[in-house]
Amino acid sequence: MTNQRMLESYGMKPSFAIPALLLSIALPASAATLAERMEPCLACHGEGGISPTPEVPSLAAQPDLFTQWQLVYFRDGTRASDTMVPVAKDLTDAEIRALGGYFAALPPPQPGPGADPAPDLSAAGAKLAAEGRCGNCHLPNFAGQSEMPRLAAQQENALVKALEDYKSGARRGRGNAAMPEITFGLSADDMKALAHFLSRQYAEMIGRYKEAFLRALPQLSRQELTWRLHFVMGALSYTLAGTDALKLFAQVTDTDNDELLLQRLAPFLVAGLKAPPLTETRKLELVSGD
Repeated sequence: MTNQRMLESYGMKPSFAIPALLLSIALPASAATLAERMEPCLACHGEGGISPTPEVPSLAAQPDLFTQWQLVYFRDGTRASDTMVPVAKDLTDAEIRALGGYFAALPPPQPGPGADPAPDLSAAGAKLAAEGRCGNCHLPNFAGQSEMPRLAAQQENALVKALEDYKSGARRGRGNAAMPEITFGLSADDMKALAHFLSRQYAEMIGRYKEAFLRALPQLSRQELTWRLHFVMGALSYTLAGTDALKLFAQVTDTDNDELLLQRLAPFLVAGLKAPPLTETRKLELVSGD
């Protein structure tokens, strides 16, 4: 089930991505309004969901389902936190869904200004991220997806704390979560390098071109264009993996010429961007595998 279908099954429409609309949602008379629920969130996590505190993570542009699940863990006591458990313990399911949608719709954080103060540390972190295949779950640009968090431009100290907690067992994922296994072999220096590298990434590189794409492709909604741009980024990442991976992606078997493969891949990607929007029926068919 896609994020959109799951949210729709909860009674939420795709237009939830307008933060002002979410803040205006009135909860039952016995409950606080969503705006009131937001006050302690923004007090620590910062205006716009971008944290000013090194140890406190930014929530802006975190995938909605990631935020929802973390709030559920805090509410149920599955994830320990002297700060968050009291905040989340009385949240309703509807409030959690609305908060997830609100933060997902905010503009993402950006790395600190100026040149990287520790490029060697970033290089070491980039190597670790590649070896650990972080991009497989968190996307090649580390923007996160579904239940996997956005790592790009996250607070460096907060990332180190998360890695330490996964390694120690203080924090776990859900089901067969991979993070405890991934962090098991990481040293303290490894964690610092990985966190520094991720904190310097800007996951909205393609976002810089989004407005231009929207003007050129007015038939697409912003959400559908985002999905297609992520597809393009994923496809281009195959070009870094060598001829065999690229051939598999492009479904070409009659040549080993990288230049020819790229020539064939380019119109394929353009066609994917310019294709008409999928009908709701076809979306359901693709999700169900029909």
